[in-house]
Amino acid sequence: MNKKFIINLNHECQFCMVAIKLDYNNSAWKSVSEIVSHISGLLSAAQRECDQAKAMELAEKLKRFLPGLVGAQKNRDLCLIAEILETDLLPFIRDVYEETANDTMTVCKAGNIIFEKNAVGEPVLIYDDAGKRILLTGRSHPFMDAVQYFFEYRDEARTYYMLAGGCMIYEALAIMRIQIDTKVYIFEESKDVVRALREQFELDEYIEKGRISFITENILREVGRCVKEQVLLVKPSSMISAMSEDLKDAYSRYRMIMLSHKEESYLLYKNYRENCVEAGWKHISEKRAVFAGKKVYLVAGGPSLGKCFNVLRDRDKEKSVILCVGTSAGKLLKEGIDPEFVIISDPLPTMEKQLAQPFDYKKTSLIYACTAYGGAVAKYGGEKYVVFQKDFNLGEEVAREKDLALFETGGSVSTLALDIALQFEAAEVVCIGLDLAYTGNQMHVAGVDDINDVKEEETWIKVKNVSGGTVPTVQNLNSYRLWIEKRLKRYNGSTRLINISNGAYIEGMENVGI
Repeated sequence: MNKKFIINLNHECQFCMVAIKLDYNNSAWKSVSEIVSHISGLLSAAQRECDQAKAMELAEKLKRFLPGLVGAQKNRDLCLIAEILETDLLPFIRDVYEETANDTMTVCKAGNIIFEKNAVGEPVLIYDDAGKRILLTGRSHPFMDAVQYFFEYRDEARTYYMLAGGCMIYEALAIMRIQIDTKVYIFEESKDVVRALREQFELDEYIEKGRISFITENILREVGRCVKEQVLLVKPSSMISAMSEDLKDAYSRYRMIMLSHKEESYLLYKNYRENCVEAGWKHISEKRAVFAGKKVYLVAGGPSLGKCFNVLRDRDKEKSVILCVGTSAGKLLKEGIDPEFVIISDPLPTMEKQLAQPFDYKKTSLIYACTAYGGAVAKYGGEKYVVFQKDFNLGEEVAREKDLALFETGGSVSTLALDIALQFEAAEVVCIGLDLAYTGNQMHVAGVDDINDVKEEETWIKVKNVSGGTVPTVQNLNSYRLWIEKRLKRYNGSTRLINISNGAYIEGMENVGI
């Protein structure tokens, strides 16, 4: 019998069980309907491809539990459905495969990767380390493992993912099943492994539709970009199967970052406690008069910042304020420019590096989100002012109790800075280095980061730039631009907004470039 019918039914059962476990009830009920449809297809295939006696035997086995499954579906009893799937249907699928399979366990070998079949005919990937066999995928239920993994790490708003190695092929299939329009790019150094994956997992349809693509060259550079954009999914098996030591190290470092973000929810509350419970604080509203009626230079760290230092040096200091993000602070100081304010919002320890600069604490004050990394805030030696942001419950409670302003973060520190300037009624906001794009194929202004050059690829988006042409950007940067445009449409104040960055055109601003 065609193994595709068996594997499809097996995968749908595994998906349904995970959906029930995680209380995704709508997805679970749709999956139950798919399971019933797959069972019908399996019976039809048996009647076509097997003798009559074998087809009748399969039908008799189904009668043991199929009425119960249909009854549970009718009675909307997901708990019973989960029990039937685990105790009856999955063993049935295994028995069907064992009775109809006529192939050997080992399918093929590509480099150090062995492809073997499990009890229901699914290819299992094993790494052969000089005779030592290391599983790269699950053996019994690799698709279920992948579905659980993706539900844990997915971002519903994301339109694409990068996967670290062909060993994550089941995660790719899970993404295909869960997010029907999402694209997947798989980093894989070995073209032999790519060929084996395409053959064993019958990926041609996904590839032809552009939903799955393999990247086999310049992977290390691409991983560096993914670290910035946080779009790469990595598993321990990624480090095992990577061919080069540099790539193993890059995957390892990125996985540490990824796990940190997984723990971010905990960090938000931890940082809030350190910043606002265990330590005293002053609210940013105390500095409202410093911004009101002034020209505010909002300095981000985009590639075009390097052309704007003279604008900042020549400003009228009596009538203007520099509000710079942590990323660009060190660059300004090296150019002899002391900002009045530096702002941070990230909950991760990387904020310490951003603030480990030779600030003149008499000239530069810190603005920090109440959930910004507490260690960095505590070490800052100058004046400090907290921002309570919308959609963080503890911050909202304090703001409500003390009648303090709440601010919108917009997903980035630059968007938070803009919201502060608008709420404090600055006369003008001049955006510098707010490229929100890879202007000149650069991530940041030169000197901010070790990895700065980027190479154009399919995942990039082309958007209008300030000069009327186009500039490449990526999903997260573009989302910040869209947030700013929506925020400005809601703004009914008199602040003049000028964008002298050379990146993306921002509707609602005067886009003049430099």
